[in-house]
Amino acid sequence: MVKRKIIWSPRAKLNLKVILDFYIKRNGTMTFSKKLHSSFRKSIKILENHADIGHQSDVLNVKNIIDGD
Repeated sequence: MVKRKIIWSPRAKLNLKVILDFYIKRNGTMTFSKKLHSSFRKSIKILENHADIGHQSDVLNVKNIIDGD
C-alpha cells in the first residue's frame, strides 16, 4: 500500500477557513469548528492511507469523501 499526500488547492484552503470561521461566528465559540476540523483531518488521513476509497469527481485525480451523516 502506497501512502499518498493530499494537496490542498488555495481555493480549498480558503473554503475550509470560511467554513470554520462561519461556525465560530455563528456559535460564538471555537468548539464546533475544532471538532469539524478534527473530523476533516481524520478523513484526510484515511484518504492518504487508502487512496482507492472515495468517489471520483469530474476533475481528474480529485476524489470526494462524505464524512458523517
